Amino acid sequence: MPSTEIYQLDKPKLGELASRLSLTKPAISAMVRRLEKNGLVEKTQSNEDKRIFHLDLTEKGLKIIEGDYQLYEKFSKLFKNTFSTEQLDMLIDTLDKVVCKLSEENSCKDRGVSK
Repeated sequence: MPSTEIYQLDKPKLGELASRLSLTKPAISAMVRRLEKNGLVEKTQSNEDKRIFHLDLTEKGLKIIEGDYQLYEKFSKLFKNTFSTEQLDMLIDTLDKVVCKLSEENSCKDRGVSK
């Protein structure tokens, strides 16, 4: 999700976000326009180079990301309290395989996952 990447990269440039998500700059620009329209992201022009824009989450976007992280923490605790380490390893391996099957453009081998 682009907003999560914007949060993690901390005010990235459009090109940095495109690179991180393995997308073209036009594709990222379209996504950012939609996020701006929904009030989740804002672009700020660089003081040093007026051609460069940095991305930042709005308060609304930040609340969504924080909610996602809280949900992640709940699931993480639930899984750790429910499954053994061996079961978690098997689950992670299985989910990695599912993600690789669903994502044909990314190589599973690059991520250390066998199909």
